[in-house]
Amino acid sequence: MQHTLWLQSERALLTLAYHCLVGLQEIHRMGIVHGDFKADNLCIPKQQGREAPEFCQLQLIDFAFSLSRDIPLRFVLPIDPDRIDYLPRFYKNAIRQAQENKQPELIQKVCCAEIDLFSLGMMMEKIMSALLPQGSRDWFNLSRLVMRCKEIGAQKPNALQRWLRKDFAQPTNDMVRDVKQILENLPPLKEAAQIEPTPLQTPLSEVNTPFATPLSTPIATPLAIPLATPLVMPTTAVPVLVKQPLTSPIVVTPRPQKKW
Repeated sequence: MQHTLWLQSERALLTLAYHCLVGLQEIHRMGIVHGDFKADNLCIPKQQGREAPEFCQLQLIDFAFSLSRDIPLRFVLPIDPDRIDYLPRFYKNAIRQAQENKQPELIQKVCCAEIDLFSLGMMMEKIMSALLPQGSRDWFNLSRLVMRCKEIGAQKPNALQRWLRKDFAQPTNDMVRDVKQILENLPPLKEAAQIEPTPLQTPLSEVNTPFATPLSTPIATPLAIPLATPLVMPTTAVPVLVKQPLTSPIVVTPRPQKKW
């Protein structure tokens, strides 16, 4: 996903966050954690002829580092936790300990939906820093959403909490409900104003031009194309015959006839 002009508004960013949460909600209900949630792993199609993307068709991609609540992890994740800034600290510590001890089950023990929620907060924070001016009203409202995602995602649930939790996706369900409510409370979008034609200040009958409006296609005439050889005007004056009355009459001499 690339950051473009259609993300420079509170409504667009909230809509993006909402559909990201809906996508995470689907996999969390199946007991799956994406584990590598970031903007590069989002696929948002754009309808032909429209600038704004179809957020409702958002898809999560690249599940190479995903975790499952029910399926044991068979290998240690080959990533450097110190170079990743979009994962919560407790998850990076678990990865580091699993790599040092070669025990993938240490990662499995911290599998929870909070990991992806923290990553979502980090992604939204980066988009806001790149596109929205700091200190604006939109910045304040979205900052509260980002802080909540990071606050919930930074808390590692213990074994008892995970056992008592009826739904693996409970934290995500709560965030989906809250963001949906925020979107519903936003003022409705203003309808596009209809542009009315401006009347001419001078009637067409009084316009001193061959055409009232410019031609969309130029007329093809011989003079429309420049001549390959330029015209050369004579430098000397051309004599002009002027009719003048005769000073003497014209004498007509008859031709002699030939004898056969």
